[in-house]
Amino acid sequence: MRKRNSMTSTTESFSTSHLDRKSLKRPDSFSLAVTSFFGNVFQNTRGLLILLALLFLSVVGFFFWANQNEGRSHQATEALYGAEKVLDEEMGKLSSPLETAVKAAQGKSDQSGPSAAQAAKDQASKVDYLKVDVDARLPRGVGKLVEVTEKFSNTRASFEAQMQLGSIYFNHAQFEKSLGWFQKAEKAAREKLDRVAALSSVGYAQENLGKPSEALGYFQKAIALGEPSLKGDLLLAIGRCYEGLNDLAKARSIYEQVSKEFPGGEYAKAADGRKSRL
Repeated sequence: MRKRNSMTSTTESFSTSHLDRKSLKRPDSFSLAVTSFFGNVFQNTRGLLILLALLFLSVVGFFFWANQNEGRSHQATEALYGAEKVLDEEMGKLSSPLETAVKAAQGKSDQSGPSAAQAAKDQASKVDYLKVDVDARLPRGVGKLVEVTEKFSNTRASFEAQMQLGSIYFNHAQFEKSLGWFQKAEKAAREKLDRVAALSSVGYAQENLGKPSEALGYFQKAIALGEPSLKGDLLLAIGRCYEGLNDLAKARSIYEQVSKEFPGGEYAKAADGRKSRL
């Protein structure tokens, strides 16, 4: 009886000890490696899927933006074309300086034929601008161009509309208004040639407003961009500004530079002519 109790106690002790060891058993290194591997795969796969989803959304967003931008640019170009047509119609109704001079000469002279026409042309050649109130005489064309700049900002068409507006006012001797539009175009310019054209236009407007110092700064910025097609014009403009500032030594130096860089051409002739008058 005592022996049976001892065996029962031993069995219970063994069973309890066995269960305790099983409950406390730790995973071995292989199990840890497998668990870690699949855990990393799951985590990395989830991160990769998120990254791919973000990339996909970015690509879709880019193509949507590009499509919208292309459509907007097309609309801007169409609007600019329409504005130019309206402007051309209005411009066609204005008399040119030559026509005005011819009519004036013919009205005051008893002469007719080629000699009278030539005299009228000679007189017209001295007229630099057709001075009219642009806003009053070209209201629809100017209004359409302004609409392009406001509705389609940051487009190529908007930049061209700003330059056209500046040129319209400039060509009709309204330099203050032309200056404002050229300055807007200068800020909107993206390409180097566009920026040079806008900077030089601001300079010309300042020069015609009797501000050679301000004009000089813009001409120097323009020439520093290194656009060869406009260099001759810009150098002559810089020389004129130095003349306006009464710095004749620098003006002469600029004109000599023009003669050396553009020998025998129209720029050299213009430079030599101005230099001879200093």
